[in-house]
Amino acid sequence: MASQRQRRPARRPPAPATRTTGSSRAGAAAGRDVVEQADALVGSPEWLAAIDGIRDVLTSGGRTLSQGALAWLWARSRATIPIPGLRTVAQVEENAAALAHGPLTSDEFAQVEKLLAGVR
Repeated sequence: MASQRQRRPARRPPAPATRTTGSSRAGAAAGRDVVEQADALVGSPEWLAAIDGIRDVLTSGGRTLSQGALAWLWARSRATIPIPGLRTVAQVEENAAALAHGPLTSDEFAQVEKLLAGVR
């Protein structure tokens, strides 16, 4: 006798959560969620200019972009300990060399924050 499998009903993905900025009322009233706002911004001239500016600040003083990102994290909080995923010896050496540069200066950090504020 052949066994019959019971078919399960097709599972639907969960309904997307509403993503809003600020209070839920303000976001709902605006009619645009965070992802829609980001999609509208990415690629815009303002966004591209901010990314270029941030890259310039992070790579100043001879840092690589990865070293600059670590320097930004260190400048942001003395309590933050980044644990980057590393796959190669070269990546380990690059991140270890970031220690020689230290955190961003307060002026560099302020520049990055100002640029980020313009695209948030």
